[in-house]
Formats: sequence, structure tokens, C-alpha cells
Amino acid sequence: MGIISATAIAAALNFPGLPSGMIGNEIATRFGRRRVVTTIMGLSAVIGVPVSLSRSLHNVAVVALLALYAVTIIGKSPSVTTSTVLAAPTERKGAAMAMGPVALFTLAKGRLR
Repeated sequence: MGIISATAIAAALNFPGLPSGMIGNEIATRFGRRRVVTTIMGLSAVIGVPVSLSRSLHNVAVVALLALYAVTIIGKSPSVTTSTVLAAPTERKGAAMAMGPVALFTLAKGRLR
């Protein structure tokens, strides 16, 4: 069998995040976007600290922390996009929706250099 690659682990960590985005958006619709997004972002920050300090932990523990982190990171994204589109003027809603990915990919590209 062999060792599982880091790429395969990273890809697998995206799967629990997908339903968390849909669930997070539904919760945000019911309880208020600002409150829910702020809570999810706070949880993400709290989970991010042990992730950043997890170098000495067993690989299974690191992957478990990363799974929780992925859920919180992806859990807020649909709510943020929805809020952006709702706040945009009618004639600019499409552009507002497109700017999120453009900004993220631009920032990611800058970090990879």
C-alpha cells in the first residue's frame, strides 16, 4: 500500500468542508449572517492555534486538527459570498460574486512566489 501523500490528505480534507459550507449558510440564514460568520471565524482562529503548534504531534492528530480547521474555513465561505452579493447594487451582483475568487486566487498566487 505505502504512505499516503500529503496531496491526497489535503484533497480528502476538502470533503468534510463542503457540507459545512451548506450547513453554515443555512444556520446563517436562520440566526443572522454576521453572528454566525463571526462565530465560525472565531472557531477557525481557535483551531488554527493548535494546528500551527502541531508539528510534534502524531500525524493522525495533525490530520484530525486539519479536518476541523477545514470545516471552519470552508463553513463561512458561502455566507460571506451571499452577504457580498446581497449588499451589492443589482447591476453589480455578478461582478461582486466574481470578485471573491479573483481576490483569493490573486492573494494565493502572491504567496506562492
